[in-house]
Amino acid sequence: MSEESEALQHLRDMKRALNELVTVLKKMGSAREITSAGDDRQLEKFSYSVPEAATALGLSKDYVWKLVASGKIRSLKAGKRRLIRGEDLRAFLNKRP
Repeated sequence: MSEESEALQHLRDMKRALNELVTVLKKMGSAREITSAGDDRQLEKFSYSVPEAATALGLSKDYVWKLVASGKIRSLKAGKRRLIRGEDLRAFLNKRP
């Protein structure tokens, strides 16, 4: 087997192993969004915690908490968690000053 074909086989093996890992993590209920190694598209989340929303917006957590408290970003309570729907984040970004 040539070095090039060995390298290609090694890459295929790595991709297969990564996809198996993704499957295991999905079954375990991983909190992070996960895509397969062969899929470059990211899954869109339905809701974000305040820290996740802050990261997505490029803002501080404290500032996002203030936006939520003032009603400038809509949120909802799920048990003890405060969630912000993806559509509410987009609505906040699309508002004109």
